[in-house]
Amino acid sequence: MSLYEDLLDQDSVPLGEEADVYAFYNELCSRYPENEMLTDEDVDDSPWSCAHDRSGMHVLMTVRPEMAAETIPVILELAQRHGLVCFDPQSKMVFLPPNLESRPSRLTTW
Repeated sequence: MSLYEDLLDQDSVPLGEEADVYAFYNELCSRYPENEMLTDEDVDDSPWSCAHDRSGMHVLMTVRPEMAAETIPVILELAQRHGLVCFDPQSKMVFLPPNLESRPSRLTTW
């Protein structure tokens, strides 16, 4: 959780640009625009409780609890499609894309 906490506290922001992070963010915003992109009337329908914190290497987003059931599966599907790792700080769960999922070990334990 250290990287998440560093990002949250803005102690450390990864430098660089990842095309997959950029593509994920753009696709996510085409489905669920950030609040500042919405009219005052439309903000109530937004899943976001505040603006995203992002760089070319990460996107932190805060989902309103009443919108979680609809929004989180979309976030996870987009992240998986773009090969990105997701971390849910409430459940402390890490969601890996298929290329990083653990595979059975070929080693035998004694």
